[in-house]
Amino acid sequence: MATSETVMGMVRLVMPAFRNNHDKLVFAVHASFIISGFGLIATGRPAFALDAQSSSSQG
Repeated sequence: MATSETVMGMVRLVMPAFRNNHDKLVFAVHASFIISGFGLIATGRPAFALDAQSSSSQG
């Protein structure tokens, strides 16, 4: 699991512009996942496909 220091380090590195508190929360959650080694594979309908984790890319 990501530590608060690593998440804050990522915030300082990226220096994002937040529109509201929800943006801050979502960024912190995503940063925690990325720092822990997880990656986003797909979103929406493609995420439910049987081959969502395959290495082929769709253009």
